[in-house]
Formats: sequence, C-alpha cells, structure tokens
Amino acid sequence: MTERVKCIKPGCGKEYEPQYLELLGSKILRGGGLCPACAKKAYDEEVAKEKATLQASITGERR
Repeated sequence: MTERVKCIKPGCGKEYEPQYLELLGSKILRGGGLCPACAKKAYDEEVAKEKATLQASITGERR
C-alpha cells in the first residue's frame, strides 16, 4: 500500500503520493507539504514576483 499525505495549504487538503529527497540519511518531503498543483502555483507566483522585481530594477536603472 502506498503512503498518501494531505496538502497543507488551507482550502486544498488533496491527498497525494509524497516524494522524498534523501539527504545525509534523512528523508525530506519535497514541495514543503504542498500537493503538486499547489506547489506549481506557488512556484509560478514566485517566478512572476522575481520577474516583476527584475523589471522594476531595470526600469529604475534607466531613469
């Protein structure tokens, strides 16, 4: 039987099959406890935020 965990994001709670990173003899849950859909959304938001910050710094340098 495969292990299933629930997404920690409030309002989601989907069950998913976790993936682990093994580092120095310990298992670390990938994605910080978020289901793949929520993890992708969080990643996309972070990338958009970084792009906006970069664009703002470029615009500031031009002035």
